[in-house]
Amino acid sequence: MAEELLGPDGQPVDLDAAEQAFHEAMAAPEPDEQPDYPAPPRKDYGTKPDGTPKLAAGRPRKSAADKPRTTSKVPPPPKAKAGGKEQPAGDYTETLTSFGSAVWLGLAAVPVAHAQALGAVWKHQLPAQVRAWNAAAQQDAGVRRMVEKLSAGPTWVIGVAIATAPLAGAAVAIIRDPQVRADLAKQTQDEFADFLKSAAPEQPAEPEAEKAAA
Repeated sequence: MAEELLGPDGQPVDLDAAEQAFHEAMAAPEPDEQPDYPAPPRKDYGTKPDGTPKLAAGRPRKSAADKPRTTSKVPPPPKAKAGGKEQPAGDYTETLTSFGSAVWLGLAAVPVAHAQALGAVWKHQLPAQVRAWNAAAQQDAGVRRMVEKLSAGPTWVIGVAIATAPLAGAAVAIIRDPQVRADLAKQTQDEFADFLKSAAPEQPAEPEAEKAAA
C-alpha cells in the first residue's frame, strides 16, 4: 500500500489537486485581467518636450563650479628662499688680515721646524691671500657669509695658540731627548708617591704605656 501525505488536520492530501492549484497561482494574469494587489507607486520624473512623461530621471546639469578649471597661462615656479638676509658687500680686509695673523701666530708658537717654516710662507703670502679673498667675498654671497663668520673667530685662536705652545714644545723635547724623558718621568713618580701619602688616612698614635711595655 502506497504511503499517503497527510495534512495538518490529519486528512490525506490530494497531490494532483495541490499541483494544479500551484500552477494556477504561478501563471501570469491575462492581458485584460487586473491583479488583486495594488501596483507600486510611480515616481514623477517630469515630462519630455513633447508632453509625454519621463520614465527615468535625466542626467543632472553641471554647474559652473563643477566645470574643469583650465587656463592657458602656466604659473612661474616658486622662487627658492634664501637661508638668511643677504648683507651688502663691503671691505673685509681687516677681518681677513686679523684671521691670517692669528693663524701665523699659532704656527710660530709651535716649537716644531715644520710648523714654523709653514708660518714663514703663510706670513709672506698673507697680503696676496687677503686681497684675493676680499675680492671673492665682494662678488659671491657664499664666500661673503664665510668671511663674515671669521670676524668673531681669531681672538680665541690667539689664546689657544699661546696656551698650547709650551705643551707642544715639551712634547717635542720628550720625544727627542732621552735624559729629559727620564727626568720628567722620575718627577712624576715622586709627585704621585707624595699624593698617595697625603691621600692615605692617618694612623692613630700608640699610647705611651703600650710603647713602654713593648
